[in-house]
Amino acid sequence: MAPSAHHRWRRIAVRIGLGSVATGIFLWLFLRQVDLGAAWKKMTALPPWTMLAALGLIFVNVFAMALRWRYLLEGAGYKLSLRRLVSTVCVG
Repeated sequence: MAPSAHHRWRRIAVRIGLGSVATGIFLWLFLRQVDLGAAWKKMTALPPWTMLAALGLIFVNVFAMALRWRYLLEGAGYKLSLRRLVSTVCVG
């Protein structure tokens, strides 16, 4: 590998590592204050249609965000498929 390619891969690995550590810390901070058993009981007590409605709204929201990015990027001269933008929005 050329030194620049090696350096780039190392930078990417460091960013992924730091992001994973930060995510782990914030998950730990959040989950240590949540009673997961009680949360699960409350979720299972909900009518099934509410969970389906929530999932449907999440999908609609992701699709709307992807459309928004598509229009913004088209204005800047970039052409990306909606499928690619949806997967990108899902990744974050």
